Amino acid sequence: MARNRVIYQSEALFVSPNATGFHFTGAGGAGSGNASNVTGIGGKHAPDKGNLIQQLTRVQSANYSFTINRTDVNEFGRLARLDALITESPTVSLDFNYYPIDGRNEELLKFVVDGTTNAIKNHLNDTVGSNFFIETVQEGADVADNSDGDDTKTTISLGNGFLSDYSIEASVGSIPSASVTIEGFNMKADEGTTGLKIPGVTLEDGTPITNREFSLPAGSTGDHGLAALRPGDLELQIPSDAGLIVNTSGEDSGTSFHVQSVNFSVPMSRTPIERLGSVFPYVRVPDVPLNASFTMNALVADIGTGNLAVLIDNEVKRDLKVKMKDPSDNSTTMTFEIKGALLDSESFSSDIGGNKTVDLTFSTQVGGPEDTENGVFISGSHATSIPQHP
Repeated sequence: MARNRVIYQSEALFVSPNATGFHFTGAGGAGSGNASNVTGIGGKHAPDKGNLIQQLTRVQSANYSFTINRTDVNEFGRLARLDALITESPTVSLDFNYYPIDGRNEELLKFVVDGTTNAIKNHLNDTVGSNFFIETVQEGADVADNSDGDDTKTTISLGNGFLSDYSIEASVGSIPSASVTIEGFNMKADEGTTGLKIPGVTLEDGTPITNREFSLPAGSTGDHGLAALRPGDLELQIPSDAGLIVNTSGEDSGTSFHVQSVNFSVPMSRTPIERLGSVFPYVRVPDVPLNASFTMNALVADIGTGNLAVLIDNEVKRDLKVKMKDPSDNSTTMTFEIKGALLDSESFSSDIGGNKTVDLTFSTQVGGPEDTENGVFISGSHATSIPQHP
């Protein structure tokens, strides 16, 4: 069916837990069971066979692209090139933004959200990535609860996607949001949403996987209980001596340190490792050590007492925490914590007509799976079981 345009109501973003494995559990409902191919359990759509693909909710934007890099082959005696050879795998990228609420999206993105384990543990060991799917329905129709025929829908799929950047940003006057960047190996487009070949490739040689199929589940708005969280639903837990010059002791009482924005970032750049005999890298490994950062901008009211010369010889690691709370009962829906953080910079700004502000930047290095003193820790309150998602 021809469309005049595509707008946000007609698109939805989905993710699978594994890029190369089966995309169904083979069990009734979305419960446990051995992973299975859709053709092996009967029927193409198989809504009752435990679809492992899940929808990412509260998505606000999604951008995706691929770039093909070629090497020109020239020779003496001829101006134009003889050929342009593809000597390395194409660059596939996806970045999207969503409103975090209860940790469900984070779990779908392979973060550990128990609050006690290093949140990026699974990403350190991920060797195949995840598949991402963008469903588009007919013009003027919502994806949520859509019952139109499959012949009116299309699917764009990105294969073997690895997380390369994750950040949370909250500021006065804006809804807290999360930004994600994915690097992948493949992209494909199909008509329909059921019984399609997965976009994953065999990393050793870049061969498309043809013996695995997928079907997208029905779209929805999720079961979070909240549309989104507000800036006023955040609680910052900052040590009283977090700053050197500025006084941060009044954050809870709001008397001396008035935070205007926070940014929590975990860059996870990856290096493709290649070898002779294949255009495709056989794996993308994270560049270590990994550094996470936490920045705050605040209005200055009181100045503390500190000495940079003393700090150099007596530096103290700190734990910084941001809690998101349900306004209906003040219960915590999500927590972001950076442990073992060190103060990197403290920058003041003052001018005529404006309020004096300070920017504080902290950083920490991500530790191993058993390290509970350094790194990034995330917890979420969502209670819905997500089959075979880490």
